[in-house]
Amino acid sequence: MRAVFMSGALLAVVIATIAAWWYCRNLLLYGDVTTFGRLAVLVGERPRPLSFWRWIIAEGEGLRLSTWGVFGWFNIRASSEFYLFFDGLSFVGAIGIVIALCTRRNISMGLGILGLWCGLIVFAFWGYASNIITSQGRLLFPALPAGAIFWSWGIDSLAPSRIRSWVTLGIGCALIMIAALVPWLFIAPAYAPKVIGEDTIPPNAIPLNWHFDNGDEWLGAIIDQTSARPGEERTITIYQRLSSGPVSNDAIFIHIVNSAGVIIAQRDSFIGSGNLVRLAMPAIIADSFSVAIPVTVPASDEWQIRVGMYNQLAAVAHQRWIPSADLSVTS
Repeated sequence: MRAVFMSGALLAVVIATIAAWWYCRNLLLYGDVTTFGRLAVLVGERPRPLSFWRWIIAEGEGLRLSTWGVFGWFNIRASSEFYLFFDGLSFVGAIGIVIALCTRRNISMGLGILGLWCGLIVFAFWGYASNIITSQGRLLFPALPAGAIFWSWGIDSLAPSRIRSWVTLGIGCALIMIAALVPWLFIAPAYAPKVIGEDTIPPNAIPLNWHFDNGDEWLGAIIDQTSARPGEERTITIYQRLSSGPVSNDAIFIHIVNSAGVIIAQRDSFIGSGNLVRLAMPAIIADSFSVAIPVTVPASDEWQIRVGMYNQLAAVAHQRWIPSADLSVTS
């Protein structure tokens, strides 16, 4: 009992030393220790709080995927085998933990504290996500070091003593290999320009035939849908012929403008996501841009899509609008 008290007291002292000033500041400045209520006003509050199980059912899949690895801005996934591998590792480790808890009489206080810390992080995350619209796995990362040690204890409990070191070495090597391959297998291809032939431009593309000073030519464009609601995303794909001219400092902008001429959503990006170094010029690429529509914009309305190109260094912009590509916005 004394060991439990001392471990808990030590944990409390560490937390207080690191974060007590921040909690006090929140209370004095906002009247809210965690500032969850303040943050909910800024990023979006749920219509009603979610119970723990409703939260798991509604957002557990996205939480699982993003814990193992969703890249970019929550838009680049790995293969199903990638997630299956980590699901399998966690499942085997969980079985080992249950068996160890059922068969071992003496469990160190250190492991108990690790388990308590993981539980506190999950509980705090649920309290946060039950009111605020966010469930990204990165918010569980503070529990990863403790969880990894706890999981290793479970694996160690299952592996026979004669091969235990080999199991540890094999899993470690597999994790290193995965970390080395993921950027090349999943992230880099997602940002690689999509090179197409001129005869493969979809026939429903809106013809543009725009020429820019850098030699870039926009052949056509496609809007995924011509209607939208606040909170949704719309994807605009521009088919462009790149010359061998200097386009490295040029960027594309997408502006969605309401009937009053106010920009209510926009997206800026380098041509081909800035990944043109290994692209043989001239080339025709399909450049797709997703534009998030804020949930706070008023509807119903008619919006216009304005697009163009500007030079990062010279601050020279060329703005045009896509004909016959207006968005009809409904509530």
